[in-house]
Amino acid sequence: MSDKFSFDDLLKKVASDRDFRITLVHDPSKALSDIGVDASPDMIKAIQGVDPKAIEAVAEAFGADSEGVHADTIAVC
Repeated sequence: MSDKFSFDDLLKKVASDRDFRITLVHDPSKALSDIGVDASPDMIKAIQGVDPKAIEAVAEAFGADSEGVHADTIAVC
């Protein structure tokens, strides 16, 4: 991660930004680049391996609204 964006910042972004969560699921490289994170190929691969339901669970655990990313509406490539 870049010096500008910590892991805690990433969790907050996941919890608070529905559009970011959607982009993170569909195109993690773009999502991270958009927030200034220079993600390694290993980081991108790890994110691609995360179930969208798990990303939504993180968001809900941190108080995201009920209209978050629903796994049944996301096609993960």
